[in-house]
Amino acid sequence: MREGRGGSWFAWSIFPVALFGSVGLSIAVFEADGPAALAAAAGLGFGYLVVIAAERLHPFVPGWNRSHGDMGTDAAWGGTGLVTGALFGTVTTAVGAFIGTYLSAWFGASLWPAGWPLAAQLALAVVIVEFFHYWIHRFEHEWDWLWSVHATHHSAPRLYWLNALRFHFLDTALLNHFSQGAHLASAQLRLAAPPQASRAQHRRGCHPGKRTQRQGNVRDRNGKEPRKSGKGPQ
Repeated sequence: MREGRGGSWFAWSIFPVALFGSVGLSIAVFEADGPAALAAAAGLGFGYLVVIAAERLHPFVPGWNRSHGDMGTDAAWGGTGLVTGALFGTVTTAVGAFIGTYLSAWFGASLWPAGWPLAAQLALAVVIVEFFHYWIHRFEHEWDWLWSVHATHHSAPRLYWLNALRFHFLDTALLNHFSQGAHLASAQLRLAAPPQASRAQHRRGCHPGKRTQRQGNVRDRNGKEPRKSGKGPQ
């Protein structure tokens, strides 16, 4: 059934509102000299509120807004992911900064364009992180031993805001922190660049503006179906 003008406008606008709103709010907190934890919480909170509201106002499948007895499981996986993120984040920051220092000394210059505008630095950070994130994610769908870990993310019986965090702890380490470690090493962000570009980008994988909205129960992009089940190795 063809959507009306209002539904089409909603479908095309919800993604940029959630994404740029959450990231923009995080950057605003940084610009106001707020702590990293507050910047991340503000962006995440805004994004989740947008997605939760969108699921109620314009669901892709209305029945997915009803509990399937899965909220406890999703909350447990989400909590595990948060703990994993905190532990691995400390390690990857230390390792990435060490490698970045070594590379900077080897080349005799800072590797990160700290003089660029913040928006340009963030755009470069996105390209670097997404390169590694894309290939790790692709290998998880193509290699049996990686798919056995990533399959947890695709095991949900429905899509809604909370199960966007349904990740095995090894999956969280691979997808988020390997790519972040590469970013820190190549850009030497902890030493040469403003923390906004590094930390705001580090949270992009968890920002509901991207992951949660894309995998939530929202009829977005003019009725484009959200992704529910993954395809493992053939």
